[in-house]
Amino acid sequence: MHMPSSFRLASIAAGVALTLLAGTSHAQVTGLDDTQFNLALGVEWFTGGTAASIGTIAGNTFAALDNTEYIYQSFTVGAGTSYTVSFDAYGTGLAELFNSTTMGAPDYGSYAGVLSSAPGSWGTPPTPGWQNVSFTFVANPLASYHLYFSGQGAQGLLVDNVAVTMAAPVPEPESYAMMLAGLGALGFMARRRKQSQA
Repeated sequence: MHMPSSFRLASIAAGVALTLLAGTSHAQVTGLDDTQFNLALGVEWFTGGTAASIGTIAGNTFAALDNTEYIYQSFTVGAGTSYTVSFDAYGTGLAELFNSTTMGAPDYGSYAGVLSSAPGSWGTPPTPGWQNVSFTFVANPLASYHLYFSGQGAQGLLVDNVAVTMAAPVPEPESYAMMLAGLGALGFMARRRKQSQA
């Protein structure tokens, strides 16, 4: 079956538009290891205290942090780029981000940002169940960080599914303008071709 040239041009244009838009919607996971806590603490996640442990419910593993117990992991990302830290949490605790110049050792003097401005309560009434928490930051020139979690209070904190993702780039208005101009030109060419054939 022969496909009309105008339809073929429109199909190409639509494919180009979808490719441009699809390229902006995917976030790249980066930085951390053992984000679902399948390994013992101390392998990828540094730990402090005596009660931090790996818990399991229905085959799902997570970090269990009692009061003042903590874990952290160092990671490096591209400077000047926007990233989102996300994790699932249940209970009460701290989640903080620190600048780091010494990978693999805590450097709490160079504070970068806080994921919970005070000990956060997640998954407790009035919002029961695991809660997804996220925080976006722009990487500094050193681009080296520690992500830190600590349990607080009698309940402590459970943490799972930790991720650092590069925020999807937002197309600039000029990109949309060029794409629309290209689609308009293709439509104009197809219309002229159709008129000349008539």
